[in-house]
Amino acid sequence: MILKTLDSVFEQTFNNYEIIVVDNCSTDNTEEVLKPLIHACKIQFIKHDKNYERAVSRNTGMAAASGQFGTLLDSDDIMYPNNLIDAFSFVEKNPEVQLFHNFYELVNENGLSIYQYKFYR
Repeated sequence: MILKTLDSVFEQTFNNYEIIVVDNCSTDNTEEVLKPLIHACKIQFIKHDKNYERAVSRNTGMAAASGQFGTLLDSDDIMYPNNLIDAFSFVEKNPEVQLFHNFYELVNENGLSIYQYKFYR
């Protein structure tokens, strides 16, 4: 699903971002699938030499990032089109907040909601 995940980032209404993909030594054809995006410089691709715990990949990506803010996605996550602009607007209005979590829900393969988590404001 990684191409669908990346498409959801490319389709954001806020476009001041960088994408860093950290391949945690996957056994599928992730690198091959991503080669066109790598060559077009649409993503930065980092491949680990072995399979590490998930946090290592997240730290690798954050260390390679050059932006002021960061968000994390797994290869089966999809962003709503206004996700980044909503997050940026929240940060601008609440500069004292150091960490926050966006709304998320579980959806089926057709993108239909199957479970919505309860979040407190």
